[in-house]
Amino acid sequence: MLLKKLASILLVVIVLCVFVMPAGIVKSDDGRDFGVVTINGVEMYKSKSGETYPIIIFDGKKCIKWHEFDIVPVKDVINCESGKSDMMLKNFINKYQKNNENGNKSKFYVDFYTGEKAGYNQMYSRWASDRLGFSEWDSHKHWWKYTIGNAGCFLCSTASELLRYGLKDPISHNNVDPVNLNEWLKNNGGFTGAELYFPAVANFPGIWYIIDGFDDFYGAAKILYQCAPNAPIICLHKQKYPVGEGYHFCLYVGGDGDNPYYWNQAHGCWDTREDLAEWHHVIDPGFNHSSDREGTVRNLWDVYLEGKEYFRHPYVRPDSGIFRVAFKR
Repeated sequence: MLLKKLASILLVVIVLCVFVMPAGIVKSDDGRDFGVVTINGVEMYKSKSGETYPIIIFDGKKCIKWHEFDIVPVKDVINCESGKSDMMLKNFINKYQKNNENGNKSKFYVDFYTGEKAGYNQMYSRWASDRLGFSEWDSHKHWWKYTIGNAGCFLCSTASELLRYGLKDPISHNNVDPVNLNEWLKNNGGFTGAELYFPAVANFPGIWYIIDGFDDFYGAAKILYQCAPNAPIICLHKQKYPVGEGYHFCLYVGGDGDNPYYWNQAHGCWDTREDLAEWHHVIDPGFNHSSDREGTVRNLWDVYLEGKEYFRHPYVRPDSGIFRVAFKR
């Protein structure tokens, strides 16, 4: 009888090892597990929301395709989901302010003028059909599968961020734009396929530090108003019950530090408060497929409604990794 019991226990252990063996699990403040697991002998990343992602090696690091067209080192994802990156941001801002005595340490509102630094629209005719990164060829369309126009919101938001800083393309010495940034990233380890690897931006001339994923809206406001001209990129999620589909990146240019999103317990998803979302502004690089050169300055409630109107599902926040930022030197 004892031998049978031991054999049963051993069988359970073997099954767990073969199918789902924890390889680096962390527990969040709310009790959810996340981290590296092994499933059917393959190393995967399990997020706080329970989704699993294949792990690849890129730039010598374990990475996952976290959001659409977004390659992130596993270490950065764990830092973000654990809240460590929010603390890293707070510590960095304190150091940044000590080294920049002209920084505004109290005011959380500044006038934002569009003009030349309004950022870029991915649908602009000059670059909309350009190949995004190293996208594969689509034999049915007889063109690149992913272009700046159909999948370049992250690229255009990054170009808008660098333009806001007044940075120039190191080759042409022109303002940074989606075309020259696309080429620079391709030549400097910034793409795998059409997925953008944001840590590569740390090597762009004029940039000296990045945080690749944090969730603190108060920290985002401090970046905007106390560390100007810096501005983070925000990731938005096209919500569909129960999980969601599609991500959209914008440059975050205005906010009061309050989180406009809340967890809708009844539907099991994130939702948006109109009274708070109207105080947060972004440069949207793909609004309504406009063909203008500049992006469109809009508030997050407008973006929420756009998703509902054009895609049937509103744009809200992803579970983790709302923001990423590159700081100007």
